Amino acid sequence: MNKSLQMIAVTVLLFIFIFPVVFVYACEQGRGGNNNKFQNCGIEKQNKIKDYLTEKRYAILLKIVENIREKIVGWGFDPVDFGFCPPIPNAVCGNGELEEGEECDDGNLTEGDGCDLQCQKERVMVTERFYPEPGDGYVQYQYNVPYEWDRVHDSMMGNSLNYTSATAGQVTSWTTGLWTLIQRAFYPFDTSLLPDDIEIISAELNIYLTHIQDYDNDDKDFLTVVQTSQASTSVLTKADFDNCGSVDNPIEGIDNSDRIDLSNIGINSYISFPLNATGIGWISKTGYTKLGIREGHDVLDESVDYPKLNQTSGGYSEAEISIRPYLDVTYLYFPLN
Repeated sequence: MNKSLQMIAVTVLLFIFIFPVVFVYACEQGRGGNNNKFQNCGIEKQNKIKDYLTEKRYAILLKIVENIREKIVGWGFDPVDFGFCPPIPNAVCGNGELEEGEECDDGNLTEGDGCDLQCQKERVMVTERFYPEPGDGYVQYQYNVPYEWDRVHDSMMGNSLNYTSATAGQVTSWTTGLWTLIQRAFYPFDTSLLPDDIEIISAELNIYLTHIQDYDNDDKDFLTVVQTSQASTSVLTKADFDNCGSVDNPIEGIDNSDRIDLSNIGINSYISFPLNATGIGWISKTGYTKLGIREGHDVLDESVDYPKLNQTSGGYSEAEISIRPYLDVTYLYFPLN
């Protein structure tokens, strides 16, 4: 037999005996997870595999096949192309079945529900509202001597408080011929139910005002937000007077441009404080978020002119829901994680 005929004979033998075993074996191995392209081999192919593998004439070939299977496939002899294994059909997004290439499939093609139009997980935006705990209200220090601003402002203790009545949300800087008085407001919120894996993108403190006095209308007659450290979220004590931010130059949780000028607001409506990055950083996902409000003269440690009063009163936790303070937190998260 000449060399040409020998080559033809070898080729025929390869295609008749060896390649089918390689391809069928590759298909079978794919079903075991080694090659996902062949995971849909049917019963007919499985039986064919058994027929091939149980015949003694292929016992030796199997050892060879196991070593060269991956190389054969790598050379471009794909069992799919030779009809031994059908390819996996393309995934259908929105059919409710998690298929190859999909991170999720919730059975619809609606965006904004955690699974997008390509069946990939997506973040959704949620705004959650929190109402204050019973320990919201004010602590004040009143010294019945005029012109004693520093004594009152720097005091470590208050001598009066209110967290149970309609004027609990009061903020005051006041000097008269009889006394000097400062009130600082506290608003603790239980935000521990916020998910851990969220990105907070904004937050806003909202207070309903029922009373305003702005007799010292200068550039310091404003309200701002600070972080408090009140000992309890269910009650206030006189010792909390100096726990409404630092006594001097407290860090503010809003930008200066978002300070609320008392001369520009009215009563019987909400005022809103959009928290800046610092204020958002005060929001706790595991416990209480403690915010407070102080009047500008108190924050800057500059006395109101004598005898003048700057004061606001707002809703509190026990008030009816329509005038209750609240904190809105807006965040992004993956609901399907």
